[in-house]
Amino acid sequence: MARVLPEDFLSGPMSLVTNTKGEFGAYTQLFFDNLSTMVGVLGAIMGNFSGDFGVPNDILQNLVFAKMASGLGLALVWGNVYYSYQAARMTRTTGRQYTAQPYGINTVAAFAFVFTIMIPVFVSEWSASGFSEDPDVKRKAFQTAYNVAVAGNFVVGILNIVFGMIGPVIMQAVPPAALLVPIAGIGFSFLGVGQITACLGQPIVGFLPLLFVFIGWFAHIKIGGVVPEALTVILLGTVLGWIDPITRGVGGVDGYGLIRKTELAAETLSNFRPDPESFAEVGAGFEILANYMGIIIPVAITATAFTLMCLLSARNAGDPYPIRETMLIDGVGTIIASCFGSPFGTVVYIGHPVHKRTGATTGYSWLNGFTYLIIGMSGLFAIFEAIFPVQAVGPVILLVGLMICEDAVKNLPQRHWCIFFFGLFPSVCDWLTNAVPVAPLSSSDAQWGVFAFKRGAVLISFLWSAFLTYIIDKVWWKAAVWSALAGFFSLFGVMHQQESGVSKINGGTLGPFAPGRGDQGCTYGDEVEGGWPNNPLMCGTIQWRFAVAYWMITAVCLIAEAAQRMGFGPEPVDTSCDNMNFQVDWNDVSHLARSDVLRIPAGRHVDTYKDDPTAEKLPPQDPSVTSRGALATPYP
Repeated sequence: MARVLPEDFLSGPMSLVTNTKGEFGAYTQLFFDNLSTMVGVLGAIMGNFSGDFGVPNDILQNLVFAKMASGLGLALVWGNVYYSYQAARMTRTTGRQYTAQPYGINTVAAFAFVFTIMIPVFVSEWSASGFSEDPDVKRKAFQTAYNVAVAGNFVVGILNIVFGMIGPVIMQAVPPAALLVPIAGIGFSFLGVGQITACLGQPIVGFLPLLFVFIGWFAHIKIGGVVPEALTVILLGTVLGWIDPITRGVGGVDGYGLIRKTELAAETLSNFRPDPESFAEVGAGFEILANYMGIIIPVAITATAFTLMCLLSARNAGDPYPIRETMLIDGVGTIIASCFGSPFGTVVYIGHPVHKRTGATTGYSWLNGFTYLIIGMSGLFAIFEAIFPVQAVGPVILLVGLMICEDAVKNLPQRHWCIFFFGLFPSVCDWLTNAVPVAPLSSSDAQWGVFAFKRGAVLISFLWSAFLTYIIDKVWWKAAVWSALAGFFSLFGVMHQQESGVSKINGGTLGPFAPGRGDQGCTYGDEVEGGWPNNPLMCGTIQWRFAVAYWMITAVCLIAEAAQRMGFGPEPVDTSCDNMNFQVDWNDVSHLARSDVLRIPAGRHVDTYKDDPTAEKLPPQDPSVTSRGALATPYP
């Protein structure tokens, strides 16, 4: 039985202005989710480049708050308003109330860009000067790192659009583990371990916000009453941070504590001029961008996969949005952000089912967009970044990482759980080499293995998850295809190497522990004058050796496929009952439990999956009867 809304429901320009009981809660949740990511990312830039590398504060303040923040503000208002319009349009088309897709900063890509593009580029440029302490040298190195990140973000936006055109094909061709596990790796490492360690570094400030994350989101206890959980956690951490003298930075305990940061932020705000015209930075970064395509391509794939997973969760909640349209809007939003100075892209967010359950529709989305436009163009991000300690926002970012991992496990069959845990390793190695010294590994294969696993970590996790899935499911020819593709990427240095290209197939780039020596190649057999040009341990991780290793896996899979076709060995696993089966009609949501769906009384703007005493429950529907006639929309 289809639900039919009044003909004038959500028609005309007021379709974006809704006032349901869930709008405010969804708005505050989305606002603070974005704020925690923004403060965390900007704090990572300020902390690493100012605190660790000594980059002058003037260029940091200008690029971070005048360009990055304003560019993000423009991108967020674009996406949030469009997704409000999209939900209103789908509601009118189908006669069912849709909840707008939440939209915000691509948390996974943002942290990946800071730690795997900006910091490595800066160190590379700075090392060329012999690590000079000249402020102008550091300014130039940071400007280069910023330019490369902005250009990379532009490429990610273009790739998102390209991938979006084949989004339905990707959903059919790529196994679910390959889409879920790489994102979970970032969630586990950078969004998880990276935030926990900051809280452990200041336990007086960090422990209670961590606890409240588990109380509010996982124990489902509302400590703050009507106050959203994210706001409760952030306010608690902020109060504790300002009470604690060490975190606050008094008496010379911390020269860059909250007090000093707030003073600098106030100075920045008083002189703030938004600078959203940054097209030159996009062009300037392309000069050395090729060296980082092993990061750019995986980040684009990750953003695409993240959008697909969010679309899938929205569909499972009853809102099947068009795939191509959504991915196009995400790509355009990322391009807007990059053209106006932001190295961080934007995507639809996880959490649509939560907002739908609370009764939110469209108002929360456009309101969030305009809020961030005002904040980005006013310089208030500088104040937010200074006032909120990382221990206050870190737990909310941790929540995102935990939810990503939890969602991945829930949607993978038990036989693929081993792939989930294995797929976390590349991102863990990536985080590890950015966070702690690696000297204890310097005399073993382990060091070079760690660096090989971290370079292109997302792409490595993606490809390994893909061919391991088909190996476990005994679909050998597909495993051969994916392992052969991994060999192709490895041959050209797109993954496992610091730089991509064909000129170093026999040499590789071995990183900061072997400066220059990676260009000399590896010689086998007789010793050359002066000994090996490289330590043999280093030579083990050059490009062609990885390619050959992957193609050895391909050969084994092809042999297994031939044996299977001749009647030897077990048959492929039946996957028809897996949780995530993409071989379905995207717009057909008749698989949902009809007893959990509510009929909307006339004049009400709510479509919630929670009990509502004023809404009439529909009777259970025969699974053989579908409602495609009522729900059908053009194929995405």
